[in-house]
Amino acid sequence: MTGAATGPVTDAVTVRDGRADPLRLAVTSDLALLAGTVAAALSGQGFTVRVATWPAAAQDVEPAAPAEEAPDLGLALCDLTRPTSLDTARLLVARRPPPWLVLTDAPPGPLWGAVVEAGAALVLSSSTSVADTATAVRQVVAGAIDSAQQAAYVQDWQEQRQARAGRAAVLGVLTPTERDVLAALYAGHSVRGIARTRGVAESTVRHQVAAVRRKLGVDSQLAAVAIYARAQYEQSAR
Repeated sequence: MTGAATGPVTDAVTVRDGRADPLRLAVTSDLALLAGTVAAALSGQGFTVRVATWPAAAQDVEPAAPAEEAPDLGLALCDLTRPTSLDTARLLVARRPPPWLVLTDAPPGPLWGAVVEAGAALVLSSSTSVADTATAVRQVVAGAIDSAQQAAYVQDWQEQRQARAGRAAVLGVLTPTERDVLAALYAGHSVRGIARTRGVAESTVRHQVAAVRRKLGVDSQLAAVAIYARAQYEQSAR
């Protein structure tokens, strides 16, 4: 299992006011039915589990008010490849105690690092078995997580974010007209069509395309369009 513990942790209880009580979990998901299914499965592992509502939007995530019945751990199940779910998950683990375990369909890598950076204690694949998830819950609550792999995911996320910023900065050197021409090429328009639409000579558009290639440091029109396409995708994914 990713993020293995530093040693075996088997108890599903914690000591409160001198007595042993089952660990309390709050389970939430961007798919409401999934939260209920997982909550039921974990109840069978000896935990006290309640289902919490997934925020409708990231801006709806507010810090939780202190409460005597606060859970020992939060479990979030979400699709980190969806920008809205990623943003909500990051705010959820950052603003709401207790420690968080995140299960996701996203493959191990930068997106896992995004939620760890925000405060998640551990991220695992949603294909993790119920028994292994229960073990991970106990490990997180006991503070018995080896964080080396999680830190590597954070580094992957930070490097990806820096690369995105670099690509956005490269496009920033283009003039508004050059950006418009590049956007038209990306949309599938020919140089002749762009010239006709803008009411200028084809040679003018070709000169502008050449300027775009030079500023982006590429040798072909196709490569310039590829840079623009990547930037558009990353902007929509933020």
